[in-house]
Amino acid sequence: MKKGEQFDHYGVKVRLQLNEDQLIQVKKTFVCRRFLYNHLLDKRSKAWGRRNESLNLKKQKEFLKNMKQAFPWLKEVDKFALENAVFDLDRAYQNFFEKRANYPVFKSKHKKQSYKTNQTNNNIVLSADFKQVKLPKLGWVACAGSENVLQRAKKQNHRISSATISEKAGVITCSLLFEKAKTQAAHPKTGQVGIDMGLTYLFIDSNGHKEPNPRYYGKAQKRLAKLQRKLASQQKSSHRYGKTKRKIAKLHVLIANQRKDLHHKLAKRITDDNQVVCVENLHIRGMVKNKRLAKHIQDAAWYQFRRFLTYKAERKGGQVLLVDRWTATSRVCSHCGKKKTLLNLNERKWICAACRTEHDRDINAAANILREGLKQIG
Repeated sequence: MKKGEQFDHYGVKVRLQLNEDQLIQVKKTFVCRRFLYNHLLDKRSKAWGRRNESLNLKKQKEFLKNMKQAFPWLKEVDKFALENAVFDLDRAYQNFFEKRANYPVFKSKHKKQSYKTNQTNNNIVLSADFKQVKLPKLGWVACAGSENVLQRAKKQNHRISSATISEKAGVITCSLLFEKAKTQAAHPKTGQVGIDMGLTYLFIDSNGHKEPNPRYYGKAQKRLAKLQRKLASQQKSSHRYGKTKRKIAKLHVLIANQRKDLHHKLAKRITDDNQVVCVENLHIRGMVKNKRLAKHIQDAAWYQFRRFLTYKAERKGGQVLLVDRWTATSRVCSHCGKKKTLLNLNERKWICAACRTEHDRDINAAANILREGLKQIG
């Protein structure tokens, strides 16, 4: 690597298939990482409360050395997992001080568990067939998934910089963070499209395409409700209670993965075909306060879709432009610019009084979003 060279990063997730010893080591690392994080958070909170003293990163690293002496079992796990726990806590405080997040909270053993390890001396390596990954303290671990992406990464000599091992709903995964030299991408196409997010349809674009909303959570609601009722009738902390709880967690993970997979595919298709994508900047946090629509809005996951669009467009040399949510995109004629005085929510089609153009409400809104977005780039 050349000094001063800039890099882009992207992650690839694989599912780990651990043997018994590896599983014990991973679980032990989760415990040590959580113990250290909570211990340092407690110490830092008390120092601030008693003496208004802020413990910086350097002091926290010193505490880590002392803790390894006091608790020798901390030395049995990956040292990078512990060092990254210190960095994570410091980052959590920085986010709090800069008003990007609430005050840091203690990590719970009942929620998602994870730890991060760093690449050094080739300690994180993929096998030639991409069916195994070598990880610190674990050795070679069988893995599955994302083989095409991993092959492409190897072919283009992208380097693994870190790995994050996570457990959610009983499934252990490894997210490999790759880095590649930053280049000024030139988008092969010059297409431009406006996108209007919705609930009946996931989105409608300015070309007239209406993407069906799969409503993954809505379709799984009956099954979830049945499992929740079963859980409510079982004794807490019993074996069956834990089994049902894991089933619920796995179903939630399945729903999230289905949604994420669809959003990735749609975002890829849109950014492959268009250099400029214009999207309305919706105030989602305010919209979910509507109790009647909150569940449907969260199921659509507009923000996740927009995030995928943004980073995929940037990688390909394109851009995503955000249009102010107060712009009257639905009521303005995209043909002549005449504004309709009143447009009820149940009016899906309307005719412009000035130019007599008949509009589909959503396609017209998407066309106006495109026009308003293009104003930002002249």
